[in-house]
Amino acid sequence: MAGKSTYLRMTALITILAQIGCFVPASYASIGVVDRIFTRIGTVDDITRGYSSFMVEISEVGQILRNSTSKSLVLLDEVGKSTGSKDGASLAWAIVEYLHKIGSKTLFATHYHEISELEEKLEGVKNYHFRVIETDKGLEFDRKIKRGASNESYGIKIAEFVLPKEVVERAYEIYKELNKKDINNEVKEIIKEIQKIDINHLTPIQALNELDKIVRKCKNLKL
Repeated sequence: MAGKSTYLRMTALITILAQIGCFVPASYASIGVVDRIFTRIGTVDDITRGYSSFMVEISEVGQILRNSTSKSLVLLDEVGKSTGSKDGASLAWAIVEYLHKIGSKTLFATHYHEISELEEKLEGVKNYHFRVIETDKGLEFDRKIKRGASNESYGIKIAEFVLPKEVVERAYEIYKELNKKDINNEVKEIIKEIQKIDINHLTPIQALNELDKIVRKCKNLKL
């Protein structure tokens, strides 16, 4: 509803217009030449081949990864959403790393907030989000792109428009319980990492680096 899928399609169309010598709807554009445009947008199953929506999705991604180059434009929307959340997030993370290795120009839209960490790990990776404004009347989607990652998906808030109030209220209760479990698991992982540190064999710089990693992970906890 914020417009990310439209934004991906718009980027593909503008790139095609620029390469055939047309004007583009922008005050300025620095696009460069691409050899091919690959897109993976939308979810549908393929009954004739016996493919689930996830199998269709991942097969298309496989074709893209095998054929894209450093000159390609790759547009991926919600990779891994048709399977379990941990499986999906892991696949999406690995796919981003692979595209970064190839060097393709890529727009990768996702609700997996964990992947936003890649901005700190991979040179050239940048996070952007569509601004969503919360008002007394509900959510406003102003279609504005802003720098940085989003901390919210607003799935339950959007569901308020169409689902019975009782269902939505129960969904919020379950969300809070699941969030607590996630935080407890993340805290346990941080404690394990701290326990592994041998402070007697660290230089001052290494100790500061270890502390910085722990502080950043603590800041990312959704308390």
